[in-house]
Amino acid sequence: KIPEIDNLVVAGDLVRGLEHGSAGLSQERAYVSGLAAGNHLIKRMGGNSAHEILATEDDEPQFKALKEFAQRSDKLLRAIGLESILDRPT
Repeated sequence: KIPEIDNLVVAGDLVRGLEHGSAGLSQERAYVSGLAAGNHLIKRMGGNSAHEILATEDDEPQFKALKEFAQRSDKLLRAIGLESILDRPT
C-alpha cells in the first residue's frame, strides 16, 4: 500500500480506483481523473462547488466490433502458442 501524503493528489490515465467508464490509457481517463482530483481538493478545503463528471456512453457499433475482433484474435494467438508477442505490461 502506498502511504497517503496530505498535500498530494494525483491525476492521470494511470490512476486506479476511479469509478468511471473510461478505462485504460486514454485522454478521457486523464481528464476525468483531473476533475476528480480537483473535486477532492475543493471538498478537502471546505468548498461545495464541484465539477460534474458525466458517465460514459455505450461504445459505438464499429468500436464494439473492433474490440470483439481484438479479443478473439488474442485468444486465437494464445491458443497457437504466440502469447509472448501479446504480453503487455499491466
